[in-house]
Formats: sequence, C-alpha cells, structure tokens
Amino acid sequence: MRLINENAAIGVRVIAVTATDSDSGSNGRVTYSITNGNIGNTFYINPKTGTITLRRPLDRETVPTYRLTIQATDGGVPPRSSQMDVSIYISDINDNPPKVNATSLTGV
Repeated sequence: MRLINENAAIGVRVIAVTATDSDSGSNGRVTYSITNGNIGNTFYINPKTGTITLRRPLDRETVPTYRLTIQATDGGVPPRSSQMDVSIYISDINDNPPKVNATSLTGV
C-alpha cells in the first residue's frame, strides 16, 4: 500500500517492487510489468528495477485508488511469472472551490 498526494509531480517515484528468482543466468533474470489496473496509463514501471513512477497527473475526485497488478517474469524458456497487487491511495488536496447554490424562499 502506498499513499501519494494528488498534486505529486510527474516522474516522482511512487514505490518499488522486488522479486527474486533462485535460478541462475537468464533463467533468474526478472523483468517487471503492470498487467492490470493502470487506469489512464497513469503509472510506469521500470522493467529492470521494478520502480513505479507517476506518468500522468492524478485527480482524487476522479480516481481515489489504483490497484495495480504487477507481474514479475523470469528469462527462462518457457518463462515463469508471478503476480502481486499494489494499492495506491490518492490523498486529497484543496483543489476545488465551494459551490454556492441559490434557493427560492417564500415569504409568509
């Protein structure tokens, strides 16, 4: 789980995931990808390091939570993989003005 402000700068590091593979050589080389939950392609994962960064602006009023499915895949033939979910919660900032509504009043 990770909490990030909705006004976070593009490119900011959100979280890093890691996976280990006890095989040697390319069989043990792990690459990372986001396979689900990346609404609007908002996040980027570095396939070599597993670092997730912000690619697009956030808006908590539109999407308050992202649940990304991260896949780690080894370099074996055939490749083997595993997945985990990462939840990213967007914290609100004061970015919306109040709305004033007028109502009709009837006098007695």
